[in-house]
Amino acid sequence: MKKIKLSAKTFNRLQYDTSGAKTQRVWTNEFRGLGVSLGQTRKSIIYKYKSPVDNRFKIITMDSFTYDQVLDDDLIDEIVGEHYAIKSKIRAGICPITQREKERVARAQTKADKLAEIEAQAQQDAINAFTLDDAHQVYCKHRSYTQNLKPKKRSSPCNDIISSTKLLIIELFFSRLE
Repeated sequence: MKKIKLSAKTFNRLQYDTSGAKTQRVWTNEFRGLGVSLGQTRKSIIYKYKSPVDNRFKIITMDSFTYDQVLDDDLIDEIVGEHYAIKSKIRAGICPITQREKERVARAQTKADKLAEIEAQAQQDAINAFTLDDAHQVYCKHRSYTQNLKPKKRSSPCNDIISSTKLLIIELFFSRLE
């Protein structure tokens, strides 16, 4: 297992070895559990720790970069700061991977709630936008449909309007229930 000193210069020099496995890992000397994972297209800074929840070893990806990106020492300092923040969470009994998963689920639930609210509002707007012209179109469609199915019978236009209005009211009632 290869060990390196974590600095921007050494991080930028790390390259993927094509003769080895799909993913190669290099660990640091200074910070226990902090390392670099070398993939075919990206380098990731990872932290390996023992979970306080189930006492299993877990690896969390702190940041990921392409091979073209050049890091500076300020970014390495931020990563070390994040390393200490993760370490303090672990000491407090919080598993960072479990916490990330809970946050992801909460974001997905919030997004689903917002979409449901928008859909409900759109349905309400469609119901509120139902005009007399729309009612007339529904009546005409229903009348032409029923005239094609049933034999014609003589009735007054007033009775047709009353029965179609009743049908329209019933349709609107049931469409609101859905």
